[in-house]
Amino acid sequence: MNKRKIAFYSLPALALFVIAVGVALWLGRSRPEIHATETPRPAAAVEQQPALQAKEPSLPKAPPAAEKPETDVFDMPDAMRFQMADVAEAYRENMRYPKYSIPLKETDWDLLNPRPFIPRESPLKNGLSATMILDHYIVSRSRDLPVKLIIRGGQEDGNYAVDVALSLSDKGKTRPLISLNESDWNENTVTYTGTIPADKLKDAGPGEVIINAGISFANGEDEKVVTVVKLFDNAATLTDLGEPYIDGADLVIPAHLDVQTPGHYRFQANLYDESGQQPISHLNSEFELSEGSSSGLVRVHAATLRNGGDPGPYLLKDINVTKSPENPGERTGYGSSASDSFLVQGFHLNSYSEEPYENPQTKQRLEFLQRLAAGSD
Repeated sequence: MNKRKIAFYSLPALALFVIAVGVALWLGRSRPEIHATETPRPAAAVEQQPALQAKEPSLPKAPPAAEKPETDVFDMPDAMRFQMADVAEAYRENMRYPKYSIPLKETDWDLLNPRPFIPRESPLKNGLSATMILDHYIVSRSRDLPVKLIIRGGQEDGNYAVDVALSLSDKGKTRPLISLNESDWNENTVTYTGTIPADKLKDAGPGEVIINAGISFANGEDEKVVTVVKLFDNAATLTDLGEPYIDGADLVIPAHLDVQTPGHYRFQANLYDESGQQPISHLNSEFELSEGSSSGLVRVHAATLRNGGDPGPYLLKDINVTKSPENPGERTGYGSSASDSFLVQGFHLNSYSEEPYENPQTKQRLEFLQRLAAGSD
C-alpha cells in the first residue's frame, strides 16, 4: 500500500499543525499516528465437491500477516519551509533576551501604553461630534481624575456649547461631579478640561463606572456623551527606587513600595534613555510584598542594554503594578506610583559580565522549529 502524503497549502493549516504538534511535544506525549481505514477483505469462495465424494476436512487457515502501520509523510512546500526558517531565526534572535527584560521598540504600542484609555468619537446634532479623553482606563479612587472633552464642527449660529457638566453613574445611581471649563478654541474645535477630585470618586466603585458629559448648547439643545472608567482601591504604591547595582549580567534596581494589601505582585515598567524619548527595554518582574514598607528587585539584562547601546542614565516610566488573585474568583488588584517617572543610574556597558542569557526550554523550542523548517519531525 502506498504511503499517504499530507501536504499543507495554507499558512493557517501550518499554524494549526505547529500548535498541535508543539503542545504534544511540550507535554511529553508522542504524536498519534494516522491510520487508513481498511475495507474488510471478502472470504474466499468454497469449492463445491462431487455429491458422492466425502469432503476433506477443512484445515484452519493462518491469519493474514499484520500489515505494517502507515507512516505519515508531511510534505511541506518550499515557500512554507522558508517561512518556518524565518520564524525559527526570529525566535533564535528573541531568545537572547530574558522575559524580565526584552528590547522595547517605538512600535510596541501595547507595552508603551499600560492601562490604555481608547477615546471614542460620538456624533452629535447639527454636524458636530464630541470625544471624551482620560489619561487611563484603570484609575485609582484615591487619585484626582483629569478629564478632557473635545467638540468638533462649526461653532456658529447658536451651535456652540455654553455648559459642559460631568456626572457619574454607578449601580443605577447618578451623582453630579464638576463642570468643565473651555481651555482652547478655534473655528472647528473647542476643548473643555477639568479635574474630578478624588473625594468625589470614593463613593463609587470599585469596578467599572460611567462618566457622563452633559452638553448644553446656546440654541437650547442638550446632548450627552458617555465613557467608561474602571476604578480600583490602591493595593500598593511605588514610592521610590533604591540605588542600582550590577549583579553579573544584570542591572538590579530596588523598588520600594508602600503596601496596603500583601501578596504576589507583578511590576511592569519601561526603561528609556535619559531624555525619555528613546525606548530601551520593557521590564517585567514578580515578587512577594508584605504589608507596610516592602521592596522588590527589578532586573535589566546586559544583552538588552547592549542592544540599545545606551550606558545610561535611564528614565523609568509607564509603571504598572498589579496584584495577582490569591483565590479562585478574586479579581486582579492594582497599585500606583507616587511619580510618573524615576531617574535610574547607569554603568558602562563593559561593566557587566559577558555570559549570554540561556534558557533550556527555549533551546528545545528552537530545535523544534528548526526541524519543521528542515521538513522533519
